Amino acid sequence: MRLSSSIFIILLTASTLYGAFSAAQIQQAKAMVTKNPSLLNTPKAKELMQKQQKGLIDEGTYSDSMQKSEPIENNIEPTSETSEVESSLSDEEDKILQQDIKIDTMSRLAPQEYKSNDEELYRIKSKNDTRKHKKLTRFSKEFFKNKNKISQTSINAPSNYIINRGDTITFWVYGASNQQHALKVNNQGNINIPEIGPVKVAGEQYAEVKELLTNYLSSSYKNSDVVVDLNAYSTAQVTLTGFVQTPGIFNTSSISSVKDILIEAQGVADVGSVRNIQIKRNGQTIATIDYYHLLSLGLDHGDIVLQPNDTIHVPRAYGLVHLEGAVNKEAIFEIERGESLAKILKIAGGMKSQADGLKIYIKRYDHNRAIKYHKITRAEASRFRLKDGDEIYVGEMGTTNERYIEIVGNVITEGKREINTDSIQLSQLLKKELRNGKLNTLFLENTLLDYAVVKRVGEDLTPQMINVNLSNILEGAEDFTLLNRDTLYIYNKLDTELNQFVTISQAFTEKEIEDVNITQTLLMQEGKQLYTEGMTLKDLIYAAGIKGPFDTKRVKIINYDVKLNKADVNIIDYEKNPNHKLKPFDKVYLFDFFETNPTKIAYLTGEVVKPGKYEVAEAMTLKKFIESAGGFNEKAYPKECEIIRYHIENDERQKKIFNVALKDVGSFLIQAHDEINIRRIPNWYERKIITLKGEVKFPGTYVIHSGEKLSSVIKRAGGYTNDAFLYGAVFTREEIAKLQQESLKVELSKLKEQVILASLRAAGSKSMNNINISESIKAVESLIVEAEQLTPIGRIAINLGYDEKGKNGDALCEGYEQSGNKYANNGLAGTASDLTLKDKDTLYIPSFNDTVVISGEVMNPMASVYLGDSIRDYISKSGGLTEIADTDHIYVMHANGEAQKGTIGSYLFSSNKVHVKKGDVIIIPKKLMFQRGIDVVSEVADIFYKLTLTVAAMHTVGAL
Repeated sequence: MRLSSSIFIILLTASTLYGAFSAAQIQQAKAMVTKNPSLLNTPKAKELMQKQQKGLIDEGTYSDSMQKSEPIENNIEPTSETSEVESSLSDEEDKILQQDIKIDTMSRLAPQEYKSNDEELYRIKSKNDTRKHKKLTRFSKEFFKNKNKISQTSINAPSNYIINRGDTITFWVYGASNQQHALKVNNQGNINIPEIGPVKVAGEQYAEVKELLTNYLSSSYKNSDVVVDLNAYSTAQVTLTGFVQTPGIFNTSSISSVKDILIEAQGVADVGSVRNIQIKRNGQTIATIDYYHLLSLGLDHGDIVLQPNDTIHVPRAYGLVHLEGAVNKEAIFEIERGESLAKILKIAGGMKSQADGLKIYIKRYDHNRAIKYHKITRAEASRFRLKDGDEIYVGEMGTTNERYIEIVGNVITEGKREINTDSIQLSQLLKKELRNGKLNTLFLENTLLDYAVVKRVGEDLTPQMINVNLSNILEGAEDFTLLNRDTLYIYNKLDTELNQFVTISQAFTEKEIEDVNITQTLLMQEGKQLYTEGMTLKDLIYAAGIKGPFDTKRVKIINYDVKLNKADVNIIDYEKNPNHKLKPFDKVYLFDFFETNPTKIAYLTGEVVKPGKYEVAEAMTLKKFIESAGGFNEKAYPKECEIIRYHIENDERQKKIFNVALKDVGSFLIQAHDEINIRRIPNWYERKIITLKGEVKFPGTYVIHSGEKLSSVIKRAGGYTNDAFLYGAVFTREEIAKLQQESLKVELSKLKEQVILASLRAAGSKSMNNINISESIKAVESLIVEAEQLTPIGRIAINLGYDEKGKNGDALCEGYEQSGNKYANNGLAGTASDLTLKDKDTLYIPSFNDTVVISGEVMNPMASVYLGDSIRDYISKSGGLTEIADTDHIYVMHANGEAQKGTIGSYLFSSNKVHVKKGDVIIIPKKLMFQRGIDVVSEVADIFYKLTLTVAAMHTVGAL
């Protein structure tokens, strides 16, 4: 899909004239022109190229790739397929359109800018007034393509219409009598009127029939009005012959005209005539129609209403000529014998305003023997007789038709100035341009008056550059003769010298400059400011605008001496010397006042309302400093506070610690960097609590004191209930939960690393079973996902019924798993499980549980009634182990939070027998299926089983 003309102009002009785009983009633009040269013919493209040729558009610096690229050919003839530019855009074209392409026509003048041969040839040859051949169509083609269908009933019959058999005549009678009748003309040519009889109407004109019927009906229906109308028309069969698109027989309405049939037949053929159409009736030619009267002048005379059996004959046109160029209608026109070019130009709407009346070119094919070329003027067109096959081209006016001097550059209005002769004095031109002799009526500010350039093409057709001094010419000291089509380039002083400036900014270190988070600056407008003669430091600071305090004692100014090639740095006291004179290109730096004058800070910790660091004022007392932090809180020790003070001794920073009585805070002076600590009243502690849940007589939240034991709080809660299951008691602590959470993260991280390593090694080994490894890894990954969802509760394993002094010293003493009333009194006090309590501890004592849960790789995971202390009994009860059960890693999670590992061989336990108690959980994990040869199997397995145990514990006895 081709680019629309507007997008092409942007891309072509920007890339070809400016070199601002890549070589690929430039080549893309050239390819578009090669494919569709008509893009260069758009008015906007021509305008831009003309400006470029005359130096109005800055062509910039061409890239190497641009200089090496081939020029765009200017002599490519467009084809019929490329004569129209499609307006829709492809995705690629839309992307090109989105680029920020800006054509700057206000750039520096460059009348002597170097151009390569290809570029200069393109600029010169683009001025050619080259005839662009187009595929033209017949002047009448669009007219006969009209597809509008008009209902015949909506057309009023003409008065001379001859009534035919099959027509329908309608009449209305209203007044004393109201009637309506639609009567069709029969084969005898009559209509039968009720109460009157047949009346012959066929072959008569419609006006006569209407008058006849009105008289009949008026006499028959007294005191009534009569309206007669032709309501429907009969069908007429006509024949169309000759050079037409679809000749043949047409059945049409009897009211149709010749042009109706031609429209129905889609017009004449390519060589058919529209100016000599013959109508034959009964073997005789009754009319000849020239439709150019209708097409060019809007006159419809000559067209007739057809009758049945009429024949329309379209002969070959006498002659056809091609007319294109600067005319209002380019087309193929039909001519009659001896017709002049002036008449065809009139039919084409005349010549355009930009047409050159001296450049009318005719290409003529002379009797199939030779081709001849004629050039005539507009005045000769009325005498020039056209012949069949003539090709006429009307050229446009160019620079040869103009008398002007062009002024470009540093003037208010650029452009061409008309002159009446082939030359004019520059002084005379300037006098005409300056109103009342005032320079500012022509020139912009900073105009360079002592140097200008006149660019002309000499008599030998070579370009010339001539320097002129406008000041001398304006003063009358000299003059210069301008020739027709000269271009006068007027410069701004800034075209030849650097605009002087000074720079102001805040002083930052390189690290601060790199910190993108810096948002607070001292100046409203940092950077360059225009330098003016006599400019002062105060002027510059006011121009930049201050929005924060700066250090007026030290303003840094860097002055550059271009001639001596050195820089001087000066520190100015702005308060004393605000009118310090600046020089061009000075750099001024302001320092943040708070950076060069840092606020004195001291630190306050301990028992005050708002501990922190605070500013220290001059001669500030400790009392006032404490009040700046909100004052003491109720826990502050009322006698003294501790102060750490720093000082420099032997070039080293030393500190001194001393106490200050609070009665002296009103006289003690604070110094910068002091650290004051307000102590807390001894034995003042924050409120600490423990929560008891489950089977105690009075569950709830209890406030504890420092060092209080668990047995004390249980006693305060009324002791255990008779249903207390002490073996399954769950004691949790917040700090333990945090440690467990961190430990879980570490284990998960290790496992993830080992799984990744195992996967990589397995993928690179030809000897390993990738399917088994993949399944094992998926199992581990599934466990990782499950473990990541866990939130450890910080459980501490305790034995509430453990009596170190009793004869049953075993942690699993007999009866301990029974109800808690046996040890309800003093069983806990003095034992290792009588923990010293901390804030937010929790104790949960469940009700009695006499079941054992077996989970994991057994045929039927279940909860069973207590069967004794043998694991084998519970495995058997659950249907036995599965094929993937890991018998080397069987665990028993005791209800008191402890875990024991049991092994099995030949279905018998080893000597390290594990005792199953009521409320316990037996866990049989899945065996890891890693292939031999993976170095990380043992470590992955170890972590895997730890996590398996953790997940099981959290899902059973530990997660509440």
